[in-house]
Amino acid sequence: MAQVFPGALRLDLLAPDVLRAYLARPERLRERIAATPTTPDTDTTTTVVIDEIQKARKLRHGAATLAAYAGLYLREEVQAEALVRQIGDFSRFLEVISFSQASQLNLAALAREAEIPRKRAEGYLSILEDLLLAFQLPVFQRRAQRQLVQHQKFFYFDVGVYRSLRPRGPLDAPEEIDGMALETLVAQHLRAFCQLRRRGETLSFSLEPLCIDGSCRCP
Repeated sequence: MAQVFPGALRLDLLAPDVLRAYLARPERLRERIAATPTTPDTDTTTTVVIDEIQKARKLRHGAATLAAYAGLYLREEVQAEALVRQIGDFSRFLEVISFSQASQLNLAALAREAEIPRKRAEGYLSILEDLLLAFQLPVFQRRAQRQLVQHQKFFYFDVGVYRSLRPRGPLDAPEEIDGMALETLVAQHLRAFCQLRRRGETLSFSLEPLCIDGSCRCP
């Protein structure tokens, strides 16, 4: 194909990150073509070649990247299990929720940004947790009290998966993404520590500074 159309715009949908991007927002294809320079002789957009998608049921040992993991898991496992019907909506949801990594989750705002009903967003979040792809941390309570409506912190289960799903723009500060990644890494280790101890301990986060020693003074 490269020999036949040497100057063509080539979109490789075999690349999981490329496929996921267009599943999330199909209008990106139109934007990508519109941004392609025209040919000088005809003043028309160059030829566009879109590679077909081949079946790839399992990740191959030694060749699996985190982007491939996210893309193939989305396309093959989630869809194959019929867990979602609108795979494009779910793909877009995965991308949008990545901006809430290590942050309190506002599901109503997230649903609006992902352009899906709130109930569907709740269902997608449950799928992520059921598949162990994500977890949430509750707000720390000093003593037992009535359950209040509070936003929990959201985490993709792995730093690398978060990085592969989080879109990046030219103005994104690396420190912002690195900060969320570091907090995720700490949360991963603390959760593993609690589970290994097998004492019924759970992890939570505090909205305010905590004093371990009663003599300390928190601002």
